[in-house]
Amino acid sequence: MTTSQTRLRTSPIAVLVNRVVRLTFTLNMGKVTDALREARLAQNFDPFSSDRVLGLAYWFQRDYDKAIEHWSKSLETSPNSAVAHYILSELYQTKMMYDDAIEQLQLALKLDGNVQQARAIGDVYKRAGFTGVLRTRIEFSSNLSAKDYKPVVVAICYVLLGDKDRAFAWLDKAYDQQANLNFIKVNPTWDSIRTDPRYADLLRRIGLPQ
Repeated sequence: MTTSQTRLRTSPIAVLVNRVVRLTFTLNMGKVTDALREARLAQNFDPFSSDRVLGLAYWFQRDYDKAIEHWSKSLETSPNSAVAHYILSELYQTKMMYDDAIEQLQLALKLDGNVQQARAIGDVYKRAGFTGVLRTRIEFSSNLSAKDYKPVVVAICYVLLGDKDRAFAWLDKAYDQQANLNFIKVNPTWDSIRTDPRYADLLRRIGLPQ
């Protein structure tokens, strides 16, 4: 290995990237306690990334208040993070704090350039509540020809609506399109379908331990 390669591997940026990748992998494999312990140790060296990982770990441990605390803190240094706003929306939704959930969702969509969907969601929430928002998200995210096409989002909405068959149909579409199914093993969003044999089959196809 050359001197420049050695410096690259030991540079602060490289160390940071390696740590985040390792912690993300640990979470994805379902080892939430291990990731939480390591993220706490890393807080003094990398508070920004640690807040995000701690936010994920607390979310996956069902400690929603602490998860909200860490994701909100991450916004202090990265206020335009659409990912942080999306996750805060899910956390508030889990706590049935729907006004806050919609506010965060609209912010995330606008940051992603989906201004039309953000406006539509605001309008439908006033008329039809959170159920109406879920159906509106399905309408936007199931459009194969649009940039908003997101089969995982459609699957999540159907899970929240209690329609397991459609949820699994869209999870299959997500898998076929190699969509991001990170954290499906630990994300509380999927709790209501974990006992279904189709869930175990999906984990097997993804290559995650059951």
